[in-house]
Amino acid sequence: MAPGGEAQALHLDQHDHVPGLVININALHTLDDFTKANGCTRVVPGSHNRAPGTKIDREIDERDAIYLQAPAGSLIAFNGGLIHAGSANKTDRMRRCVHAYFTRPWCRPQWDFPRSLSPDVIATLSEDQKKLFGFGGGTQWYDYQTDEGRHD
Repeated sequence: MAPGGEAQALHLDQHDHVPGLVININALHTLDDFTKANGCTRVVPGSHNRAPGTKIDREIDERDAIYLQAPAGSLIAFNGGLIHAGSANKTDRMRRCVHAYFTRPWCRPQWDFPRSLSPDVIATLSEDQKKLFGFGGGTQWYDYQTDEGRHD
């Protein structure tokens, strides 16, 4: 979050609420202290368990949001189905973190690297690096009985 950066709107990192099932996890590795003043992430506790189709109520959810303050070097991890947002940075310094996004193998990632990287960049990647970026994953599907994703 840049100095003077405005607050994000509360949102989900998935299409809808899915109570009882973690589809993805956000992991924020804090490089700077996370404080209310510099725009730390805020979350609405318990919102990941709402019924599918439940809309975000900006007024009520903002009132119920809590701020995840943490010292530099911390890891903040939460269910991507939790309503959350970055807050306004009211300081004159950056608030930095490294975002890692973990998702079930049968879900689309937040970023489609195979479609986003140029052929020149792809040509420089090893096979292991290509796997990390999601190349060659094959068709994926979900088995509700085992709660596992599978490849064809």
